[in-house]
Amino acid sequence: QQFREDLKGLLLEAGCSGSPVVFLFADTQIVSEQFLEDINNVLNVGDVPNIYQNEDYERIINSTRERCSSDNRRSIIRYYIQLVRDNLHVIFCVSPIGDQFRNRLRMFPSLVNCMTIDWYTKWPSLALKQVAKRLFQKASGGCKETISQSEEKLADMCVTMHTTIEERSEEMWNSLRRRNFTTPTSYLSLIASYLTMLEESTNDTNNQLDRFQSGLDKLATTSEMVKKLKKELQEMQPKLEKASREAELQGKEISKGKEEAGKVKEVVEVEETKCQAIMGEAEQIRAECQAGLDKAMPVFYQAQEALKTLEKKDIDQIKSYAKPPEAVEKTMSAVILLLGASKLDWSTAKQFMTDTRFFKKLEEFDKDNIDSKAIKKLQVFIKDPGFTPESIGQSSNACKSMCMWARAIDNYYWVTKDLGPKKEALAAAQTKLEQAKSELEVKQNALNEVNQKVAKLESDAEATIQKKESLEHQKRDAIAKLDRADQLLGGLAGEAGRWKENV
Repeated sequence: QQFREDLKGLLLEAGCSGSPVVFLFADTQIVSEQFLEDINNVLNVGDVPNIYQNEDYERIINSTRERCSSDNRRSIIRYYIQLVRDNLHVIFCVSPIGDQFRNRLRMFPSLVNCMTIDWYTKWPSLALKQVAKRLFQKASGGCKETISQSEEKLADMCVTMHTTIEERSEEMWNSLRRRNFTTPTSYLSLIASYLTMLEESTNDTNNQLDRFQSGLDKLATTSEMVKKLKKELQEMQPKLEKASREAELQGKEISKGKEEAGKVKEVVEVEETKCQAIMGEAEQIRAECQAGLDKAMPVFYQAQEALKTLEKKDIDQIKSYAKPPEAVEKTMSAVILLLGASKLDWSTAKQFMTDTRFFKKLEEFDKDNIDSKAIKKLQVFIKDPGFTPESIGQSSNACKSMCMWARAIDNYYWVTKDLGPKKEALAAAQTKLEQAKSELEVKQNALNEVNQKVAKLESDAEATIQKKESLEHQKRDAIAKLDRADQLLGGLAGEAGRWKENV
């Protein structure tokens, strides 16, 4: 199919373009006898049946219509075929040797009727030699250098071989009446065969040389590697010994550091135990103090809440008494006594109540710094059976709240007085605890420094051990390589001399 497509292209170029076209075809290119049938049709009528498609006919008509004298489709096609016959020239190169040539002439008569036969006689010796020399000069690859050294002799040899065969073939015809043809093609095949064989032989020789040279290079490389490995082993031994010594010294330092850290840790544990004991003691004292305060504070808070219920009109009511009830006078005397009055009478009490900050003074009373003399004087009121919130409340609700406040202050005083030694003990315990914590922190810092030192020593030791193991691995690897290299060199020692001779 590809042949018919190429042939159609030539026909279209010759007919549509009107360009002279030469179709050179040799018998060595014949794959199928159909090729010769198509060529026979071209030679005979200038056309090949069923080679054109519809679009090809449109192209033929459009390109040749203007040059044709008629617009008739058939006339245009005939004109096109005539252009093909005028412009297309077929050159068919064949060898006359054998029966195949005669059979083809009988099957396709146009090869004889429509063509001019040119017979090429045998080449003279000079032509044979020049052809051989030209082909040898064009030789490529590894055989070119070999041929250039004896080009003249090789050409003479080829000519001698060819002419000798021709002579012997003529003698065989004279004696046996049998033909043996020797054509220029045979001569060219001879030279081509020689060049092919020479190139194959040259390539094979070069490959062997490459292998020999590669083997020698490998041996040389191995020898260099052996020298390098021996040098590396010599350089590696001192490094390995140094790493071993460093690892041993670091191990001793680590043991010493761990021993020191153990001693410091024991001291720290003793200090921690001491701190825990002091902390427990302080916590016990604080709990006892808190328990006492828990008894006094609810009453005090209740009195504080009661004071918040008082209003200015309550005080104004109390101040309005010219001669107050006994319960009222008793309550106000107790209150102003705690507020620091030196004289306990109704006029003094009224002066205190006149102060706009009277309630504020009661709420902000410094219960932790109560005058002990005032408390002693207050006992007269506290021990009075009538000085109770219930009794006082029958006369005045405002005085009931202030009575509760006065009794709460008295109660708070005696509770905190009992807690005084415990507070002092608590303060001493806390001071002792802070001191112990400070000493413990110092010793803990020392322990941390020792532990950090030990950790750094262990890290350095680990790095040294890894370095030592790496050197040992490199040493084992180098020894193994050296052993294999020695085996290789020993096994190929005899071959190396032979390879050098061959190269």
